[in-house]
Amino acid sequence: MSLEALDAVPWDRLESALPRHPVEEVPRALRRLALAGGAATEEYCYPLYSCLIAGNGRVPSAATAALPFVVALAATRRQARESTS
Repeated sequence: MSLEALDAVPWDRLESALPRHPVEEVPRALRRLALAGGAATEEYCYPLYSCLIAGNGRVPSAATAALPFVVALAATRRQARESTS
């Protein structure tokens, strides 16, 4: 995942799922996950989940912007697992 690409997203123009979870937390959470790599646990995912999932069926704009990064993280983790097996 490109951290430069993460920094290029205009996060301040996007909205998170709920006001109590500021959109600025989305790139922070993605960065933490990327830097943790295979050591990331479910707890690392909670801040991202909180910002992107409202539970009311609404998809916030930050979720759309975060999706390519989430996919890249998942692909990187899968590749790492396959290379060690």
